[in-house]
Amino acid sequence: AAMKYVFGGFLVCDTPETAKQVTFHPNVRVRSVTKDGDLYDPAGTITGGSAPKGGNLLMRLQEVSDLEKRVYAQRKEWEQAQAQLQKMQAM
Repeated sequence: AAMKYVFGGFLVCDTPETAKQVTFHPNVRVRSVTKDGDLYDPAGTITGGSAPKGGNLLMRLQEVSDLEKRVYAQRKEWEQAQAQLQKMQAM
């Protein structure tokens, strides 16, 4: 009785995959919720609780762009050092 009071008509699932299986299985069809707060309803609705892993896509793209600039600058510095080394070896 206490569990039914706390969770109501929801089944708590570890993963979204498990929640989908129990919610949309023809013999089960029970509302479920994941530990991250995603709600699954046999009526077909899925509402989210957690943000996708990995964060904001635009922030990640900016990070990649910044890293590419750093790689370019490091490559130029390395090429200059290589050129100086070849000059010194030629002497």
